Amino acid sequence: MSLHTALVPQTHHLVDERWLELMKDDAVLVNTSRGAVVDTVALARTLACGRLWGAGIDVFEDEPVSPDHPLLSAPHTVLTPHVAYWSEESGLELRRRTTQAAVDVVCGRRPADCLNPQVFEQD
Repeated sequence: MSLHTALVPQTHHLVDERWLELMKDDAVLVNTSRGAVVDTVALARTLACGRLWGAGIDVFEDEPVSPDHPLLSAPHTVLTPHVAYWSEESGLELRRRTTQAAVDVVCGRRPADCLNPQVFEQD
């Protein structure tokens, strides 16, 4: 299961002990959305007792993650410091798109990746 959601009050600890118990034993949970969407203490317990095969976590509720957090010693986990997207190519693309967006704004155009187009409709 891969999580792609915003963190809002309704999604805080969306994946909790109850949710984890409903997952298959051979499932893998991947969270790259927001840290607090997953109750990571419950996740660590679930992994430790073998009720879930593994987890890939790129975001944590508290960053940097505490060195004594139980998830750091949980089996079958891949933990990254919120940079799992990074590659040489992604860095180049990020810089290219950011520069193009700045050029678009300066030239009076709406950037292709604009998430709030209403700001361009204001007089």
